[in-house]
Amino acid sequence: MFLQTIVLLFLFQTASSFKIFCLLPVGGKSHEHILLPVVEELLKNNHQVTCVWPHKFPKNIDNPNLKIITLEQAPLKDTSTLQNVFKLPSTNPLSFFASFTDLALVPCETFFKNKEVKLLRKLGVQFDIILVAGFMNEFVLTMSHSIANYSVLLSPNIILPWTPVTCPRPSSFVPNMMLRYTDKMTLFQRFYNSFYFIAIRAINDFHLMPTLENIVYKYVPEASSINAAINKISLIITNTDPVIISPRPTMPNVVSAGCIHCEKALPVPKEFEDFIDGSGDEGFILFSLGSNAQSKYLPEEIKQRFIHVFSNLKQRVIWKYEGEIDNLSTNIKATKWMPQQDILGHSKIRLFITQGGLLSLQQAVYHAVPVIGIPLFADQGVNMARVQQLHIGYTLDFNNITAEHLEYAVNKILQDEKYNTNMLKYSKILKEQMGEPAKRAVYWLEYVIRHSGAGHLKSRAEELSWFQYFLIDLLLLLVIPCFIMVKCVKIFLKY
Repeated sequence: MFLQTIVLLFLFQTASSFKIFCLLPVGGKSHEHILLPVVEELLKNNHQVTCVWPHKFPKNIDNPNLKIITLEQAPLKDTSTLQNVFKLPSTNPLSFFASFTDLALVPCETFFKNKEVKLLRKLGVQFDIILVAGFMNEFVLTMSHSIANYSVLLSPNIILPWTPVTCPRPSSFVPNMMLRYTDKMTLFQRFYNSFYFIAIRAINDFHLMPTLENIVYKYVPEASSINAAINKISLIITNTDPVIISPRPTMPNVVSAGCIHCEKALPVPKEFEDFIDGSGDEGFILFSLGSNAQSKYLPEEIKQRFIHVFSNLKQRVIWKYEGEIDNLSTNIKATKWMPQQDILGHSKIRLFITQGGLLSLQQAVYHAVPVIGIPLFADQGVNMARVQQLHIGYTLDFNNITAEHLEYAVNKILQDEKYNTNMLKYSKILKEQMGEPAKRAVYWLEYVIRHSGAGHLKSRAEELSWFQYFLIDLLLLLVIPCFIMVKCVKIFLKY
Protein backbone atom coordinates (compact mmCIF):
# COMPACT_ATOMS: atom_id res chain seq x y z
CA MET A 1 0.00 0.00 0.00
CA PHE A 2 2.83 2.35 0.91
CA LEU A 3 4.59 1.59 -2.39
CA GLN A 4 1.37 2.26 -4.35
CA THR A 5 0.99 5.63 -2.63
CA ILE A 6 4.56 6.63 -3.52
CA VAL A 7 4.00 5.64 -7.17
CA LEU A 8 0.74 7.61 -7.33
CA LEU A 9 2.40 10.69 -5.85
CA PHE A 10 5.23 10.40 -8.36
CA LEU A 11 2.82 10.08 -11.26
CA PHE A 12 0.79 13.07 -10.04
CA GLN A 13 3.92 15.20 -9.70
CA THR A 14 5.09 14.22 -13.19
CA ALA A 15 1.68 14.86 -14.70
CA SER A 16 1.39 18.29 -13.13
CA SER A 17 4.90 19.44 -14.05
CA PHE A 18 4.95 21.56 -17.19
CA LYS A 19 7.70 22.89 -19.44
CA ILE A 20 7.65 26.70 -19.50
CA PHE A 21 9.70 28.95 -21.82
CA CYS A 22 10.13 32.46 -20.36
CA LEU A 23 11.57 35.16 -22.61
CA LEU A 24 12.93 38.63 -21.91
CA PRO A 25 15.30 39.45 -24.81
CA VAL A 26 14.61 43.20 -24.43
CA GLY A 27 14.08 44.71 -21.01
CA GLY A 28 15.45 46.79 -18.19
CA LYS A 29 15.57 46.02 -14.49
CA SER A 30 11.92 47.01 -14.03
CA HIS A 31 10.82 44.30 -16.47
CA GLU A 32 13.03 41.78 -14.69
CA HIS A 33 11.24 42.62 -11.43
CA ILE A 34 7.94 41.55 -13.03
CA LEU A 35 9.12 38.27 -14.60
CA LEU A 36 11.44 37.05 -11.84
CA PRO A 37 8.70 36.40 -9.21
CA VAL A 38 6.79 34.34 -11.81
CA VAL A 39 9.91 32.28 -12.58
CA GLU A 40 10.50 31.64 -8.87
CA GLU A 41 6.88 30.63 -8.30
CA LEU A 42 6.97 28.28 -11.31
CA LEU A 43 10.02 26.58 -9.84
CA LYS A 44 8.27 26.22 -6.47
CA ASN A 45 5.49 24.38 -8.32
CA ASN A 46 8.09 21.98 -9.73
CA HIS A 47 7.79 23.17 -13.34
CA GLN A 48 10.71 23.00 -15.74
CA VAL A 49 11.62 26.56 -16.70
CA THR A 50 13.88 27.77 -19.49
CA CYS A 51 14.65 31.49 -19.45
CA VAL A 52 16.07 33.74 -22.16
CA TRP A 53 17.68 36.75 -20.47
CA PRO A 54 19.39 39.78 -22.06
CA HIS A 55 22.38 39.58 -19.65
CA LYS A 56 23.51 37.75 -16.55
CA PHE A 57 20.57 36.33 -14.62
CA PRO A 58 19.86 38.67 -11.67
CA LYS A 59 19.55 35.93 -9.04
CA ASN A 60 21.63 32.92 -8.13
CA ILE A 61 18.95 30.21 -8.13
CA ASP A 62 20.24 26.70 -7.56
CA ASN A 63 17.47 24.58 -9.06
CA PRO A 64 17.89 21.71 -11.55
CA ASN A 65 14.57 22.67 -13.18
CA LEU A 66 15.93 26.07 -14.25
CA LYS A 67 17.90 26.57 -17.45
CA ILE A 68 19.13 30.03 -18.45
CA ILE A 69 20.03 31.18 -21.95
CA THR A 70 21.99 34.44 -21.81
CA LEU A 71 22.02 36.54 -24.96
CA GLU A 72 25.38 38.13 -24.06
CA GLN A 73 24.56 41.50 -25.53
CA ALA A 74 27.36 44.04 -25.61
CA PRO A 75 27.20 46.41 -22.63
CA LEU A 76 26.23 50.00 -23.24
CA LYS A 77 29.47 51.96 -23.67
CA ASP A 78 27.99 55.14 -25.12
CA THR A 79 26.57 57.08 -22.16
CA SER A 80 24.80 59.59 -24.44
CA THR A 81 21.67 57.41 -24.29
CA LEU A 82 21.58 57.69 -20.49
CA GLN A 83 22.24 61.41 -20.62
CA ASN A 84 19.54 61.95 -23.24
CA VAL A 85 16.88 60.61 -20.84
CA PHE A 86 16.70 64.10 -19.34
CA LYS A 87 15.92 65.56 -22.77
CA LEU A 88 12.87 63.33 -23.20
CA PRO A 89 10.40 65.59 -21.30
CA SER A 90 10.80 68.02 -24.23
CA THR A 91 10.39 65.28 -26.86
CA ASN A 92 7.12 64.73 -28.69
CA PRO A 93 5.59 61.42 -27.46
CA LEU A 94 5.13 60.17 -31.03
CA SER A 95 8.80 60.75 -31.86
CA PHE A 96 9.76 59.02 -28.64
CA PHE A 97 7.56 56.03 -29.45
CA ALA A 98 8.95 55.78 -32.99
CA SER A 99 12.45 55.47 -31.49
CA PHE A 100 11.46 52.27 -29.65
CA THR A 101 12.65 50.27 -32.66
CA ASP A 102 16.25 51.11 -31.77
CA LEU A 103 15.80 49.35 -28.41
CA ALA A 104 14.80 46.07 -30.03
CA LEU A 105 16.88 45.83 -33.23
CA VAL A 106 20.10 44.47 -31.70
CA PRO A 107 18.35 42.15 -29.17
CA CYS A 108 16.12 40.79 -31.96
CA GLU A 109 19.14 39.97 -34.10
CA THR A 110 21.04 38.54 -31.10
CA PHE A 111 18.09 36.36 -30.12
CA PHE A 112 17.66 34.66 -33.49
CA LYS A 113 21.45 34.23 -33.92
CA ASN A 114 21.82 32.52 -30.53
CA LYS A 115 22.96 28.88 -30.95
CA GLU A 116 20.72 27.54 -28.21
CA VAL A 117 17.67 29.32 -29.64
CA LYS A 118 18.47 27.87 -33.08
CA LEU A 119 18.68 24.40 -31.54
CA LEU A 120 15.30 24.82 -29.82
CA ARG A 121 13.73 25.75 -33.15
CA LYS A 122 15.17 22.66 -34.82
CA LEU A 123 13.89 20.37 -32.06
CA GLY A 124 10.31 21.53 -32.64
CA VAL A 125 7.50 21.74 -30.09
CA GLN A 126 8.88 20.88 -26.66
CA PHE A 127 7.32 23.45 -24.34
CA ASP A 128 3.80 23.53 -22.99
CA ILE A 129 3.71 27.30 -22.98
CA ILE A 130 5.82 30.29 -23.91
CA LEU A 131 5.71 33.36 -21.64
CA VAL A 132 6.89 36.60 -23.26
CA ALA A 133 7.56 39.46 -20.86
CA GLY A 134 8.23 43.17 -21.18
CA PHE A 135 7.55 45.26 -24.25
CA MET A 136 9.13 45.23 -27.73
CA ASN A 137 9.65 41.49 -27.18
CA GLU A 138 6.64 40.49 -29.24
CA PHE A 139 8.91 39.48 -32.13
CA VAL A 140 9.70 36.19 -30.34
CA LEU A 141 6.05 35.18 -30.66
CA THR A 142 6.61 34.62 -34.39
CA MET A 143 8.39 31.35 -33.52
CA SER A 144 6.15 30.39 -30.60
CA HIS A 145 3.98 28.00 -32.63
CA SER A 146 7.06 25.99 -33.63
CA ILE A 147 8.39 25.43 -30.10
CA ALA A 148 5.36 25.66 -27.75
CA ASN A 149 1.72 24.67 -27.66
CA TYR A 150 0.43 27.99 -26.30
CA SER A 151 1.67 31.54 -25.74
CA VAL A 152 1.04 34.12 -23.03
CA LEU A 153 2.05 37.79 -22.83
CA LEU A 154 3.23 39.27 -19.51
CA SER A 155 2.92 43.07 -19.61
CA PRO A 156 4.86 45.20 -17.11
CA ASN A 157 2.03 47.70 -17.29
CA ILE A 158 -1.47 47.82 -18.77
CA ILE A 159 -2.22 46.29 -22.16
CA LEU A 160 0.04 48.58 -24.14
CA PRO A 161 -1.91 50.89 -26.47
CA TRP A 162 -0.17 49.58 -29.58
CA THR A 163 -0.81 45.90 -28.82
CA PRO A 164 -3.24 44.62 -31.50
CA VAL A 165 -5.78 42.93 -29.24
CA THR A 166 -9.51 43.55 -29.12
CA CYS A 167 -9.82 44.39 -25.43
CA PRO A 168 -11.89 47.62 -25.40
CA ARG A 169 -9.89 50.78 -24.69
CA PRO A 170 -12.34 53.68 -25.11
CA SER A 171 -10.34 56.88 -25.54
CA SER A 172 -13.21 58.80 -23.93
CA PHE A 173 -12.01 57.75 -20.48
CA VAL A 174 -8.95 55.47 -20.88
CA PRO A 175 -5.92 57.80 -21.02
CA ASN A 176 -3.11 56.96 -23.42
CA MET A 177 0.00 56.01 -21.47
CA MET A 178 2.05 58.55 -23.44
CA LEU A 179 -0.10 61.50 -22.32
CA ARG A 180 -0.44 63.15 -18.91
CA TYR A 181 -4.19 62.72 -18.67
CA THR A 182 -6.50 61.10 -16.14
CA ASP A 183 -9.77 59.26 -16.81
CA LYS A 184 -11.54 62.62 -16.52
CA MET A 185 -10.71 64.53 -19.72
CA THR A 186 -11.90 67.72 -21.36
CA LEU A 187 -13.24 67.76 -24.93
CA PHE A 188 -9.84 68.72 -26.38
CA GLN A 189 -8.03 66.16 -24.22
CA ARG A 190 -10.36 63.45 -25.50
CA PHE A 191 -9.57 64.60 -29.04
CA TYR A 192 -5.80 64.38 -28.48
CA ASN A 193 -6.20 61.11 -26.59
CA SER A 194 -8.08 59.58 -29.55
CA PHE A 195 -5.55 60.97 -32.02
CA TYR A 196 -2.60 59.51 -30.09
CA PHE A 197 -4.24 56.09 -29.85
CA ILE A 198 -4.64 56.01 -33.64
CA ALA A 199 -1.21 57.54 -34.36
CA ILE A 200 0.68 55.20 -32.03
CA ARG A 201 -1.09 52.16 -33.45
CA ALA A 202 -0.22 53.34 -36.98
CA ILE A 203 3.46 53.86 -36.08
CA ASN A 204 3.50 50.38 -34.56
CA ASP A 205 1.83 48.65 -37.52
CA PHE A 206 3.59 50.50 -40.35
CA HIS A 207 7.02 51.28 -38.86
CA LEU A 208 8.03 49.35 -35.73
CA MET A 209 6.67 45.90 -36.57
CA PRO A 210 7.77 45.85 -40.25
CA THR A 211 11.29 46.87 -39.21
CA LEU A 212 11.51 44.02 -36.71
CA GLU A 213 9.85 41.58 -39.11
CA ASN A 214 12.64 42.17 -41.63
CA ILE A 215 15.03 40.68 -39.06
CA VAL A 216 12.62 37.89 -38.14
CA TYR A 217 12.16 36.78 -41.78
CA LYS A 218 15.93 36.84 -42.26
CA TYR A 219 16.28 34.01 -39.73
CA VAL A 220 12.80 32.45 -39.84
CA PRO A 221 11.48 32.86 -43.41
CA GLU A 222 8.31 30.87 -42.66
CA ALA A 223 7.39 33.02 -39.63
CA SER A 224 4.02 34.75 -39.41
CA SER A 225 3.72 38.50 -38.95
CA ILE A 226 4.17 39.78 -35.40
CA ASN A 227 0.60 41.06 -35.20
CA ALA A 228 -0.75 37.71 -36.40
CA ALA A 229 1.32 35.95 -33.72
CA ILE A 230 -0.02 38.30 -31.04
CA ASN A 231 -3.59 37.51 -32.07
CA LYS A 232 -2.90 33.83 -31.35
CA ILE A 233 -1.86 34.32 -27.73
CA SER A 234 -4.09 32.60 -25.19
CA LEU A 235 -3.79 35.04 -22.30
CA ILE A 236 -2.41 38.42 -21.25
CA ILE A 237 -1.17 38.92 -17.68
CA THR A 238 -0.88 42.59 -16.73
CA ASN A 239 0.81 44.44 -13.89
CA THR A 240 -2.31 46.49 -13.21
CA ASP A 241 -3.61 47.54 -9.82
CA PRO A 242 -6.78 49.25 -8.54
CA VAL A 243 -4.99 52.46 -7.49
CA ILE A 244 -2.40 53.77 -9.99
CA ILE A 245 -4.26 52.29 -12.97
CA SER A 246 -7.67 53.93 -13.39
CA PRO A 247 -10.68 51.60 -13.95
CA ARG A 248 -11.16 50.39 -17.53
CA PRO A 249 -12.86 47.56 -19.46
CA THR A 250 -11.21 44.16 -19.69
CA MET A 251 -11.82 40.71 -21.17
CA PRO A 252 -11.80 37.20 -19.65
CA ASN A 253 -8.41 36.38 -21.21
CA VAL A 254 -6.80 39.46 -19.61
CA VAL A 255 -5.89 38.88 -15.96
CA SER A 256 -4.08 41.02 -13.41
CA ALA A 257 -1.06 40.15 -11.28
CA GLY A 258 -0.52 43.73 -10.16
CA CYS A 259 2.21 44.63 -7.65
CA ILE A 260 3.86 41.26 -8.21
CA HIS A 261 7.19 42.82 -7.20
CA CYS A 262 5.97 44.34 -3.92
CA GLU A 263 7.18 42.69 -0.73
CA LYS A 264 7.21 43.31 2.99
CA ALA A 265 10.19 45.39 4.05
CA LEU A 266 13.22 43.78 5.65
CA PRO A 267 15.55 45.56 8.10
CA VAL A 268 17.81 47.95 6.19
CA PRO A 269 21.61 47.42 6.17
CA LYS A 270 23.54 49.00 9.06
CA GLU A 271 25.02 51.86 7.00
CA PHE A 272 21.49 53.03 6.15
CA GLU A 273 20.08 52.34 9.61
CA ASP A 274 22.75 54.48 11.28
CA PHE A 275 22.01 57.36 8.93
CA ILE A 276 18.22 57.00 9.37
CA ASP A 277 18.48 56.81 13.16
CA GLY A 278 20.21 60.18 13.14
CA SER A 279 17.12 61.80 11.58
CA GLY A 280 15.24 61.75 14.89
CA ASP A 281 11.53 62.54 14.83
CA GLU A 282 11.81 64.50 11.56
CA GLY A 283 12.42 61.32 9.59
CA PHE A 284 13.97 61.08 6.15
CA ILE A 285 13.25 61.45 2.42
CA LEU A 286 14.16 58.98 -0.33
CA PHE A 287 15.15 60.35 -3.75
CA SER A 288 15.57 57.95 -6.68
CA LEU A 289 14.97 58.38 -10.41
CA GLY A 290 14.79 54.65 -11.12
CA SER A 291 17.00 52.40 -13.23
CA ASN A 292 16.76 54.21 -16.58
CA ALA A 293 17.52 57.75 -15.38
CA GLN A 294 20.75 58.26 -13.46
CA SER A 295 21.07 61.28 -11.19
CA LYS A 296 24.72 61.76 -12.11
CA TYR A 297 23.58 62.82 -15.59
CA LEU A 298 21.17 65.47 -14.32
CA PRO A 299 21.86 68.92 -15.79
CA GLU A 300 24.22 70.66 -13.36
CA GLU A 301 21.87 73.57 -12.63
CA ILE A 302 19.02 71.21 -11.70
CA LYS A 303 21.37 69.08 -9.60
CA GLN A 304 22.44 72.16 -7.63
CA ARG A 305 18.81 73.10 -7.02
CA PHE A 306 18.17 69.70 -5.45
CA ILE A 307 21.29 70.02 -3.29
CA HIS A 308 20.31 73.53 -2.18
CA VAL A 309 16.78 72.50 -1.15
CA PHE A 310 17.86 69.23 0.50
CA SER A 311 20.57 71.01 2.51
CA ASN A 312 18.00 73.32 4.11
CA LEU A 313 15.56 70.58 5.16
CA LYS A 314 15.10 69.30 8.70
CA GLN A 315 14.77 65.80 7.30
CA ARG A 316 17.66 63.67 6.14
CA VAL A 317 17.81 62.61 2.47
CA ILE A 318 18.94 59.31 0.94
CA TRP A 319 19.78 60.03 -2.70
CA LYS A 320 20.41 57.26 -5.24
CA TYR A 321 23.36 58.80 -7.04
CA GLU A 322 25.35 56.60 -9.43
CA GLY A 323 28.59 58.62 -9.43
CA GLU A 324 30.78 60.59 -7.05
CA ILE A 325 29.56 63.88 -5.62
CA ASP A 326 31.37 66.18 -3.19
CA ASN A 327 30.49 68.90 -0.72
CA LEU A 328 27.10 67.54 0.33
CA SER A 329 25.67 68.67 3.64
CA THR A 330 25.63 66.15 6.48
CA ASN A 331 21.89 65.50 6.10
CA ILE A 332 22.34 64.06 2.57
CA LYS A 333 23.57 60.53 1.89
CA ALA A 334 24.43 59.80 -1.75
CA THR A 335 24.57 56.09 -2.57
CA LYS A 336 25.04 54.07 -5.76
CA TRP A 337 22.86 51.25 -4.47
CA MET A 338 20.12 50.88 -1.91
CA PRO A 339 17.43 48.35 -0.97
CA GLN A 340 14.61 50.62 -2.16
CA GLN A 341 11.70 48.52 -0.96
CA ASP A 342 13.19 48.03 2.52
CA ILE A 343 13.83 51.75 2.82
CA LEU A 344 10.28 52.57 1.69
CA GLY A 345 8.99 50.26 4.40
CA HIS A 346 10.97 51.99 7.16
CA SER A 347 8.86 53.66 9.85
CA LYS A 348 10.79 56.96 9.64
CA ILE A 349 10.32 57.62 5.93
CA ARG A 350 8.27 60.74 5.20
CA LEU A 351 8.45 61.22 1.41
CA PHE A 352 9.56 59.48 -1.79
CA ILE A 353 10.80 61.62 -4.70
CA THR A 354 10.59 59.50 -7.85
CA GLN A 355 10.43 59.68 -11.64
CA GLY A 356 6.92 58.22 -11.53
CA GLY A 357 7.56 54.77 -12.96
CA LEU A 358 4.72 52.33 -12.32
CA LEU A 359 6.79 49.88 -10.27
CA SER A 360 8.17 52.60 -7.99
CA LEU A 361 4.72 54.08 -7.46
CA GLN A 362 3.23 50.68 -6.69
CA GLN A 363 5.92 50.16 -4.06
CA ALA A 364 5.21 53.62 -2.63
CA VAL A 365 1.48 52.89 -2.34
CA TYR A 366 2.16 49.40 -0.94
CA HIS A 367 4.29 50.92 1.82
CA ALA A 368 2.01 54.00 2.19
CA VAL A 369 4.63 56.66 1.39
CA PRO A 370 3.45 59.95 -0.24
CA VAL A 371 5.35 60.89 -3.38
CA ILE A 372 6.66 63.77 -5.44
CA GLY A 373 6.93 62.71 -9.07
CA ILE A 374 9.18 64.16 -11.78
CA PRO A 375 7.99 62.33 -14.93
CA LEU A 376 10.55 62.05 -17.73
CA PHE A 377 9.12 59.72 -20.39
CA ALA A 378 6.68 56.93 -21.34
CA ASP A 379 3.95 56.18 -18.77
CA GLN A 380 5.45 58.28 -15.99
CA GLY A 381 3.32 61.31 -16.87
CA VAL A 382 0.00 59.45 -16.88
CA ASN A 383 0.97 57.66 -13.66
CA MET A 384 1.66 60.94 -11.88
CA ALA A 385 -1.54 62.49 -13.24
CA ARG A 386 -3.41 59.67 -11.50
CA VAL A 387 -1.37 60.13 -8.28
CA GLN A 388 -2.20 63.82 -8.19
CA GLN A 389 -5.87 63.07 -8.92
CA LEU A 390 -6.00 60.80 -5.85
CA HIS A 391 -4.15 63.36 -3.67
CA ILE A 392 -1.42 60.92 -2.71
CA GLY A 393 1.38 62.94 -4.28
CA TYR A 394 2.48 66.01 -6.20
CA THR A 395 3.90 66.41 -9.72
CA LEU A 396 6.82 68.61 -10.75
CA ASP A 397 7.53 69.53 -14.38
CA PHE A 398 11.16 68.62 -15.08
CA ASN A 399 11.58 71.46 -17.57
CA ASN A 400 10.41 74.05 -15.03
CA ILE A 401 11.94 72.89 -11.76
CA THR A 402 13.09 75.77 -9.59
CA ALA A 403 14.45 75.61 -6.05
CA GLU A 404 11.35 77.48 -4.86
CA HIS A 405 8.96 75.08 -6.60
CA LEU A 406 10.79 72.01 -5.27
CA GLU A 407 10.82 73.41 -1.73
CA TYR A 408 7.12 74.22 -1.98
CA ALA A 409 6.30 70.67 -3.13
CA VAL A 410 8.34 69.05 -0.34
CA ASN A 411 6.76 71.23 2.36
CA LYS A 412 3.29 70.68 0.91
CA ILE A 413 3.59 66.90 1.20
CA LEU A 414 5.24 66.99 4.64
CA GLN A 415 2.85 69.49 6.19
CA ASP A 416 -0.51 68.54 4.65
CA GLU A 417 -1.82 65.48 6.48
CA LYS A 418 -4.26 64.60 3.68
CA TYR A 419 -1.45 63.00 1.64
CA ASN A 420 -0.61 60.57 4.45
CA THR A 421 -4.28 59.88 5.14
CA ASN A 422 -5.08 59.19 1.50
CA MET A 423 -1.98 57.07 1.01
CA LEU A 424 -2.90 54.87 3.98
CA LYS A 425 -6.40 54.47 2.51
CA TYR A 426 -5.15 53.45 -0.93
CA SER A 427 -2.43 51.23 0.52
CA LYS A 428 -5.14 49.13 2.16
CA ILE A 429 -7.02 48.96 -1.15
CA LEU A 430 -3.87 47.92 -3.02
CA LYS A 431 -3.11 45.10 -0.57
CA GLU A 432 -6.69 43.77 -0.60
CA GLN A 433 -6.10 41.07 -3.23
CA MET A 434 -7.19 37.45 -3.63
CA GLY A 435 -3.96 35.57 -3.09
CA GLU A 436 -0.42 36.57 -3.97
CA PRO A 437 0.08 38.06 -7.47
CA ALA A 438 2.86 35.58 -8.41
CA LYS A 439 0.71 32.61 -7.39
CA ARG A 440 -2.19 34.08 -9.37
CA ALA A 441 -0.01 34.46 -12.49
CA VAL A 442 1.21 30.88 -12.23
CA TYR A 443 -2.34 29.61 -11.66
CA TRP A 444 -3.44 31.19 -14.95
CA LEU A 445 -0.44 29.79 -16.84
CA GLU A 446 -1.33 26.32 -15.57
CA TYR A 447 -5.01 26.98 -16.38
CA VAL A 448 -4.17 27.73 -20.03
CA ILE A 449 -2.21 24.49 -20.32
CA ARG A 450 -4.83 22.36 -18.53
CA HIS A 451 -7.60 23.69 -20.76
CA SER A 452 -5.78 23.35 -24.09
CA GLY A 453 -5.14 27.06 -24.64
CA ALA A 454 -8.30 28.29 -22.85
CA GLY A 455 -9.91 29.30 -26.13
CA HIS A 456 -13.22 29.73 -24.30
CA LEU A 457 -11.80 32.90 -22.70
CA LYS A 458 -11.13 34.61 -26.03
CA SER A 459 -13.64 36.98 -27.56
CA ARG A 460 -14.94 36.42 -31.10
CA ALA A 461 -13.88 39.99 -31.73
CA GLU A 462 -10.46 38.50 -32.56
CA GLU A 463 -12.00 37.13 -35.76
CA LEU A 464 -13.51 40.43 -36.90
CA SER A 465 -11.87 42.92 -39.22
CA TRP A 466 -11.54 46.50 -37.94
CA PHE A 467 -14.53 47.75 -39.98
CA GLN A 468 -16.69 44.96 -38.59
CA TYR A 469 -15.48 45.56 -35.02
CA PHE A 470 -16.36 49.27 -35.21
CA LEU A 471 -19.62 48.53 -37.13
CA ILE A 472 -18.45 50.49 -40.17
CA ASP A 473 -20.13 47.90 -42.41
CA LEU A 474 -23.41 48.39 -40.53
CA LEU A 475 -23.08 52.16 -40.81
CA LEU A 476 -22.57 51.83 -44.56
CA LEU A 477 -25.58 49.51 -44.76
CA LEU A 478 -27.70 52.24 -43.18
CA VAL A 479 -26.18 55.26 -44.92
CA ILE A 480 -25.98 53.98 -48.51
CA PRO A 481 -29.71 53.09 -48.87
CA CYS A 482 -30.63 56.46 -47.35
CA PHE A 483 -28.31 58.21 -49.79
CA ILE A 484 -29.82 56.29 -52.74
CA MET A 485 -33.33 57.05 -51.52
CA VAL A 486 -32.60 60.78 -51.25
CA LYS A 487 -31.11 60.78 -54.73
CA CYS A 488 -34.16 58.98 -56.12
CA VAL A 489 -36.55 61.46 -54.47
CA LYS A 490 -34.58 64.39 -55.91
CA ILE A 491 -34.71 62.86 -59.39
CA PHE A 492 -38.45 62.13 -59.03
CA LEU A 493 -39.20 65.70 -57.90
CA LYS A 494 -37.10 67.11 -60.71
CA TYR A 495 -39.27 65.41 -63.30
